[in-house]
Amino acid sequence: MNALRRGERTIFVAVSKVIVLVLFILLAGISAARGSPIVASLAGVGVFVVAAVLLPVDALRDTLEWFTSGKAGEWAYGGYLRIMPGRSSDDRRGRGQATLSRLLALALTVALVSSLLMTGIGAAQEDSDDRQCATVVHDGYLDDESYVSEFDETASIQSDTENIRTSLEQTDAFVRLKAENPNAYCVDMTVKVHPDIITPADVGELSDTDGDVESTWRNTHDFDRDQSYTEITFRMEPESEVTFAPNRVRVLGVAWKDSATDPSGIFDRVKSTLGEADLEQRTYTFNSSEGAIQTVPLQNDDGKSIDEWQASYRVGDGKWRPITTDSSDPAFYRTVDSGEAVQFHFDTDTYDGGEVEVEFVANPNGVDKATHNYRSYRTSWSDVFNFNFDFLSTVSVTAPAAEVSR
Repeated sequence: MNALRRGERTIFVAVSKVIVLVLFILLAGISAARGSPIVASLAGVGVFVVAAVLLPVDALRDTLEWFTSGKAGEWAYGGYLRIMPGRSSDDRRGRGQATLSRLLALALTVALVSSLLMTGIGAAQEDSDDRQCATVVHDGYLDDESYVSEFDETASIQSDTENIRTSLEQTDAFVRLKAENPNAYCVDMTVKVHPDIITPADVGELSDTDGDVESTWRNTHDFDRDQSYTEITFRMEPESEVTFAPNRVRVLGVAWKDSATDPSGIFDRVKSTLGEADLEQRTYTFNSSEGAIQTVPLQNDDGKSIDEWQASYRVGDGKWRPITTDSSDPAFYRTVDSGEAVQFHFDTDTYDGGEVEVEFVANPNGVDKATHNYRSYRTSWSDVFNFNFDFLSTVSVTAPAAEVSR
């Protein structure tokens, strides 16, 4: 009977200890939640209290006191005297007590500690790069016309979106974008700015004033609105602030080279012969006067995407030629954002503004594909003919004169 009672008592005691352990794990999980910082903070306090009960606090305090009092250093120094040659007080001949086994053990210890530190640092960096952050899209500066009016009057605007505060300021020297993230989680931020606030231009990669955060400034075109705007993307760490301050001359200089996109008519609409469920129109034309680099997103915020596209270019009133990735052509393209957007590049150094024109077709139908194939075949035969003509011309010019016999 006594054995049975002891067994029952042991079960109840074990269950009570497990409850405390489960409570610790539960609070630790809640403290790592990203949705509610307040709940996470309260759970963190609970984790601290439960940990104070579970962990040997007295032993930890004694260990820390052992380090702070210097006794740990004295212990390490004693080991140093025993290992290093000529340092032992017991060795009167001055050779010390160093042996091959001790030196090997010391080397292995140093190597092990170093590898653990490097592994921990690498894992922390990899976790920082691969972690999932909350996504916040601030499109108020693009959609709300009141920001445009306020910016025209004060050259400064400010807004809050999902507890992220952003501000735009323009002075004689800089265009500044500031962002504050008071949350306990990281944020992948996207800021869309009206063309009347920041002239659309592909500034490209830009670091913040501290050099710690990278951002991308891109000239993006919205098909639905037929409008170009500046899209800025960057990642913010928890409880951090960033300031991006591109030189105003740089921004306006790039836009001046791109001939400053006109938001009311960058893409002259061309009626399509057949409709498309997700697109009001599928064919667009634009030219080099509207930007040396122009970005076309292949997916919108609602998840709808352009699954297939084709494009051709022409110089002046010349023939249409399928566009390629050959950067030596008057116009070429490249995909960006992991294939979610395509950039068209124009040679604005060799050709005048507006001389190079591109026709972009989204989700082409059978007629569009046939037209594109015809242009491709025509271009191939034209290139072959021009090559042969140039080759024959070169041969005729460089051929030696016939020898005349007398």
